[in-house]
Amino acid sequence: MSLTEKKIIKECSDYGIINLRKLEKIEDYKLVIKIVNENPISLEEYILKLYEEGNHSELFKYVVDNNLTFLRGFYLARNHPNASCKTIEEAMKNSISRDPSYKKMCIFLYANMDILIQNVNITNYPYSMIERVKIFKKEYINRLLKQHNHIQQVKEILKKGNFKIHEFETMLEERKFRHLAIDLCSAIELVIEKKYHLEGGLQEKMDEYTKSICKNEEVKPLLTKLRKYRNKCVHSNMDLDYEEPTYVEFKYLINYLTNFGYGEEDYE
Repeated sequence: MSLTEKKIIKECSDYGIINLRKLEKIEDYKLVIKIVNENPISLEEYILKLYEEGNHSELFKYVVDNNLTFLRGFYLARNHPNASCKTIEEAMKNSISRDPSYKKMCIFLYANMDILIQNVNITNYPYSMIERVKIFKKEYINRLLKQHNHIQQVKEILKKGNFKIHEFETMLEERKFRHLAIDLCSAIELVIEKKYHLEGGLQEKMDEYTKSICKNEEVKPLLTKLRKYRNKCVHSNMDLDYEEPTYVEFKYLINYLTNFGYGEEDYE
């Protein structure tokens, strides 16, 4: 495992479990897929990992620290399925940490031993949940691959049109909003035309895209606002009183362009 991977896992983990929201901020999709494949993304998966590794001490401490009552029973039944409560109690005493802070929880466990074991379905739990996690992982990875392919397609379209995202960002920081509006509109028009095969003028294509294809309700009014402001910049001789998009709105549109229309593939 590389140092980069170790660092990302550490930054994106909550108590041993990968936080997908944090992980999705990583741009290296191949590394993201590797981390998802090789690390727990759910409580059940993490618990099972500790159990299969034979890390009983860490497993018990994790269960106690997180007050996972239902998993205490799972731990006991999986390790001692045919044992009496007394035998289980002795086994637990021999396997847990001697840290005094666990004494209170241990007393609770021993007092509720019968109830805990009766409530454990060792045939179905947690393997039914683990299977669901495996299915989710597969779907999640497929989505990442699909998103990556989509972004690459948009990048190729922009590259052929000689549009560069960093140039849009430079114009934004330099507050060259008029030039930015014109170029950004041209780039968006090109993607709409090539990716969704729409025809007509700028307004026709944008109207068709926002009405029939675009699923992002937040970006729809911004696209219209951008187009109108672009017309004002291009046709300066005409008396067009259209509002200029704000810095934040321009930034949002630039970000939208980099991931243009992801999730709208059904219309391709």
